[in-house]
Amino acid sequence: MIITWVLMLSPVQSDVAAFTAPSAGDQIKTCTENAPGSTIICKVALSSSTGFTVMIKTQDPPYPPFQLVSDNRLGWTLNSPASVKIDRETTRNFTFVFK
Repeated sequence: MIITWVLMLSPVQSDVAAFTAPSAGDQIKTCTENAPGSTIICKVALSSSTGFTVMIKTQDPPYPPFQLVSDNRLGWTLNSPASVKIDRETTRNFTFVFK
C-alpha cells in the first residue's frame, strides 16, 4: 500500500509554523497490508504548535476514514482505521492533504 501526502498549513496566528515531519511537498509512505486497526502510519509535526492545529483536509478515497491524533506536543499521528484492515486489492493508494 502506498500513501501519498500533499502537505498544506493554515496559520491561525502571525507566527509561521512549518511542517517538520514529513517535510514539505509530496511524500510517499508504504505501509504493510492487513496491518491491525489503529496502526500508526506516520508522524506529522510542526516547528511550533502555538495557535496551530493540523487536520486532514481531504482524504481520497474518503472511506475508510483514517484518524489524525494529537500527541499533545508538536506532533500528530496518522492512524489507520480502527475497525477496517487496509487491503491493497481493494484500494491501492490513499492521498491525504493536511492543513
